[in-house]
Formats: sequence, structure tokens, C-alpha cells
Amino acid sequence: MERVFDKFYTALRLCHSVQADMVSDPAEYVFSGYGEACAGRVTARKGLAIALERSGKQADWNTVGAEYRKLLYGVGEEKSLSEDGSPTRPGFTRDEILAEMETGGQLPLWKALRCRIRYFTDGGACTDA
Repeated sequence: MERVFDKFYTALRLCHSVQADMVSDPAEYVFSGYGEACAGRVTARKGLAIALERSGKQADWNTVGAEYRKLLYGVGEEKSLSEDGSPTRPGFTRDEILAEMETGGQLPLWKALRCRIRYFTDGGACTDA
């Protein structure tokens, strides 16, 4: 049970960029393990596979990425509305979560390409050894 809590806590922390209204999709935040994994960083992808306790064929990025994305959306739901109608904790709407679950957590190709291009244009290629 403790391992499950750790997974959800990690996912919630990584989803903070959405809750802080910094990005609308956790894949766009390059300063997180998930964002780096979406940009193609092998070490980040391996780290997420380890966090989800996947190995061998189960550690395939398409499987791990989709599972982790669904986890992020599941724990990143916005919470109740305040008097002015804004959420007390920003996040994903119920409709966004359901839409993501329907796609199986697969990052659309255009978003995946955008993450890869952003990684190189934001300086990732210049700072890596």
C-alpha cells in the first residue's frame, strides 16, 4: 500500500506545473521527469518505468508513458469551485480527464513532436554532454 501512495504522491508533484497554471499539459513542462521523458530522454523514461515497477517488455515507452499520463490526469483533477467560480485547486477538468482516459493515455503524435522540438530549441541539446 505504501508503494501505491508513493506513486500517487510523485505523480501529484509532477502535475504541479498544471495546477500552478504554468502549462496546460504535463508533457509540456520540461523541468519534470515526465516532460523530459516525452522529449525523448532515455534516463527519464527508464526512471518512470522503475517508478511504475515495469521491466522488460512492460518497460516499453509507449506502455509506460500512457500509464503514467493516465496517472497524472487521474490525480491532477481540479478541486471544488470557490464563490467566484474558479477552482480552489487548478488542474484538469472532469471532461479533460475522461477524454484522456478514452485515448488510453497515448500522447498524440503532434504533441510528442512538439515536446521533442521544444527540448532542442529550449537549450536541452546545448547543455547535455
